[in-house]
Amino acid sequence: KRLIKMARCPEQKGGLIKEYVSHSLGRWLDRQVCWNHRALSREFFSQSLRLGERIQLGSIWTSCLSIITDGMDQAKFRIPRIGHRKSKLLERLFRPTLHVAACWIHGFRLSFFVSDSDLKKDPNTQIEMLARSISAAFDKTGILPLGCQTQQDNCAR
Repeated sequence: KRLIKMARCPEQKGGLIKEYVSHSLGRWLDRQVCWNHRALSREFFSQSLRLGERIQLGSIWTSCLSIITDGMDQAKFRIPRIGHRKSKLLERLFRPTLHVAACWIHGFRLSFFVSDSDLKKDPNTQIEMLARSISAAFDKTGILPLGCQTQQDNCAR
């Protein structure tokens, strides 16, 4: 948007607007796919809790698990929490940070994972969160959908 405002000639501005509209449309279409997977996941768990084992006879196209995982900023989870007023005495206080992450299986559960700040936040941690969450879904329903869609942030570690 900033580049559009700074464009000097109408042709340049028109080209930037086309790029922006194309980008916005692509984001919207990506979100449509995610929203569709979320709806399928909610429907799967709703039916599995109502129908139990008979859900396995359902359509392969609607058997989907949608999972979102993400971690929170460690600075927000320093303990003890201190309001806006900071004194020199409190600034010297050791305030450990906690790593808080969540794994949301749509239609089933939102799971929070809390760990010390020195625990590595690498792919092993992400896989452990996913495995525990999916395992909890299987333990509760006795079945899992045939497909799985995960959404994670783009932070590479």
